[in-house]
Amino acid sequence: MQLKKLHIVGFKNLNDITFNFENYKKSFIIGNNGSGKSNLLEAISSIFKALYLKEKNVFPFFQFEIEYVIDRFKMGSFNGDEFIDFPIYVKIDNLSGEIKYSYISNGIEYNRVQDINTLLPEHIIAVYSGEETRLFNNYYLPIYDDYNFHFIQGETGYKNQSMIYVDKNYWDIIVAVLSIYDNDEYTKFLNETIHLGNVVSVSCEFDVEKIKKNKNDMIKEILNFINPNSEKQVELTLNKLYELKNICGYEKDVFFNLIIMCLNNKFKIITKFIVNTAEGIHVSDLSEGEKKLLLIYGVKNIIEGENLFLFDEPDSFLHPEWQVKLVDFINSEDYQDCHYIITTHSPLTLTYADKESVFIMDKGNVYDSDYTKGRDVNSILSDIMDVAYRPQETDAEIAYISRLINERKFEEAMSRIDILSEDLGINDPIIQQFKLRIKMER
Repeated sequence: MQLKKLHIVGFKNLNDITFNFENYKKSFIIGNNGSGKSNLLEAISSIFKALYLKEKNVFPFFQFEIEYVIDRFKMGSFNGDEFIDFPIYVKIDNLSGEIKYSYISNGIEYNRVQDINTLLPEHIIAVYSGEETRLFNNYYLPIYDDYNFHFIQGETGYKNQSMIYVDKNYWDIIVAVLSIYDNDEYTKFLNETIHLGNVVSVSCEFDVEKIKKNKNDMIKEILNFINPNSEKQVELTLNKLYELKNICGYEKDVFFNLIIMCLNNKFKIITKFIVNTAEGIHVSDLSEGEKKLLLIYGVKNIIEGENLFLFDEPDSFLHPEWQVKLVDFINSEDYQDCHYIITTHSPLTLTYADKESVFIMDKGNVYDSDYTKGRDVNSILSDIMDVAYRPQETDAEIAYISRLINERKFEEAMSRIDILSEDLGINDPIIQQFKLRIKMER
């Protein structure tokens, strides 16, 4: 899945804004607080919520055009029994007042489609940095409740959740599912990267009345396996979790079924799901940075397919070394079926980004970025983010010393350089530069 173009008119402070994503599947959005970065993620979520639920339009109403490419052959059949083995270019807009679709396949444009879901990304996955729940409540919760409730009532067949809002409620589910993969890298991540340890069991609490009311055959089979006596509390061993794959299919199917039972506000069957480790460490004991990395690592590895990821400041709370790991992880060729829209305040993140993939937002407008890839952090701060990388008083002192040297007042300049070096260190480039100037001009 790769976004090509997004045009938004009249959504909050996004009055008339266009993003041309070119051929890059990683799009980095920077800008001051209030510039419209979060509104962009909200507008995209609003568009796809309307599309997945087959609503007549976005609400609240705003105009949009969105274009993207999707390799539908990975989904199997399309337009009946036909298999597509080349990209499909999708165009969707509501400029006429209602949502219209078209797609280009093998150079031919079609304006009718049997099922819009065949043209949509497999998942929209949002990882939000703040405590604000508006994005979830307005756009993701309706998707959860619409599907999960009808699924548990036995009214619809199993399918993966289409829009996923990943937050603290996913911590333990992600750890549990990563633990049942036969993958040494996942084990290494849990043990060495976030220092959680070896998973040995999961403590579950159940709503017994909800168990009795469940009408879905798949959920019944799972519950009969993990809680055959309908008890209020059950301890699941790792082997028991592993065997869930025999019922659900694959690890990701275990993940989605756990979401249905744990996160449905209207019909929550599992009311508590806590992972236990041999080391006695729980996910809640991890640092904020470790928990943020866990969410991103988990959804990217568990939720396969042509997905659109909306990452709101994923590098917040991360040590600079981990910020680099995060970018390397996103750039990995293992995840090139997806498009990533990433808002960030981190100059370190931008130093790994091509200029064409960086967009600067300011008061609801968007601007192209200057070159970022390979530049040092200080120059990105000053030239791209318009932020001085030294305190104002330090810059003022540096300017004053430079003026003293220009006026050939070397003794006073050296005295002030010695004082300044106590703060900056004698190896700071500006200290070395001043001393070299004095040596050459004396």
